[in-house]
Amino acid sequence: MNNNAIEQGTSRAHWEDRLSIIVGGEEGSVRNRTIQVESTTVSVTGYTGSMISQWDVGILIDSRFVICYSLYGGSGLLDSEIPDEVLSEAPGLPSDFIERSKKSVKNKLPGGNYQLVMGDDVPDAELEEWAECIVAYVEDQAAKSVSL
Repeated sequence: MNNNAIEQGTSRAHWEDRLSIIVGGEEGSVRNRTIQVESTTVSVTGYTGSMISQWDVGILIDSRFVICYSLYGGSGLLDSEIPDEVLSEAPGLPSDFIERSKKSVKNKLPGGNYQLVMGDDVPDAELEEWAECIVAYVEDQAAKSVSL
């Protein structure tokens, strides 16, 4: 990654690199950061190693669980955890994501939440685009916040 180009605004780092910068810590370990902006809490947990990269971005609004996105290196957004069978909010994502989610597989999880699995009909480029949108949302929240 070319930090000088990023600082000068001539290039934009990949979403995985940008999350890594926000969270900090050592590659190969579990890293996390909590961002608080007014009534919104964004929790980012990531593991990056030589073979795998996974980031979970959880969002609470007014202490109410809204969604937890799971982003995977090389793939983008593959699944999310939601509190109800029908997704009603998706901070950071375009509004059509909620409509598209109605066609996705939903698995009931222990504790009552649901896993929203993106279908095979979603193009890889769109999964990556959604990851980019989520990371842009995290960056925006981080810019407004004081870390906990």
